[in-house]
Amino acid sequence: PENRLILKEKGYKDILFSDFLKYEFTGVNKIIMNPPFEKQGDIDHVLHAYKYLNKEGILVSVMSSGVLFRNNLKTKKFREELLNNAHIVQLPEKSFKASGTNVNAILIKIRKGSW
Repeated sequence: PENRLILKEKGYKDILFSDFLKYEFTGVNKIIMNPPFEKQGDIDHVLHAYKYLNKEGILVSVMSSGVLFRNNLKTKKFREELLNNAHIVQLPEKSFKASGTNVNAILIKIRKGSW
């Protein structure tokens, strides 16, 4: 809700939803996203977005670099597919320090059909 208010204050008028994970859409060729990292939300958001890509669609997302090394089941499962089928770029350390986080991040690019 806070981010939605900020967008409205900046003049954006067509804000379609507040909770991305509850939103369903179709016919998407490209998705570029910067999901929340908290509680592995980046994995949830990337998986949700991927479902709605058209055949051969492309998803590009910033993610916590934790997806490369965490050992819980959710991350391991995601990583197995991610490492084999995504282009991964390590972003410079503390890339988001100015926005209040020191979490290291990566940028991924996934083409639909590779999963």
